[in-house]
Amino acid sequence: MLAVATLAASVTWGLASIPVISEGSGARQIAALEPDPSTTAPSFGNTDTPPVGFQFAGYSLITAINSSDGVDSECLVVFRTEDVDDESGFPNGPTYYGCGAGTFPPTASVQIHAGSPAEALERFGEGAALQFVLEGDRVGVFVDSAPEDPVN
Repeated sequence: MLAVATLAASVTWGLASIPVISEGSGARQIAALEPDPSTTAPSFGNTDTPPVGFQFAGYSLITAINSSDGVDSECLVVFRTEDVDDESGFPNGPTYYGCGAGTFPPTASVQIHAGSPAEALERFGEGAALQFVLEGDRVGVFVDSAPEDPVN
């Protein structure tokens, strides 16, 4: 009985002593994107699953499947719409992406800067950051700083 109590106390202390890194970013959700069939969506990764495209503030977002170590992970790829090559359909500029794992959804974040799409730069301002989170067939858009009256 003493051994069980000691073990329970050790587990409780161990869990209580884990420092909290973050309880979330505190970013505000400003939009929920529905699939946009007009989005140029090249196939990244596994071509058995067709990509789904979205549009937001001069960015194109597409879904992709990454197959690594025998595990398929759904991913979200973000790039400037203006960078899409008309012939290949692939972007010629920077891409941002994140893949899901377990219960964690695919998430990609971008910093707004002088090279960002004009629409994003005008709407959010240099230094703001956007986070795109794929959930099911929609993408949540979060911003760490936004104008007083965001346009969805």
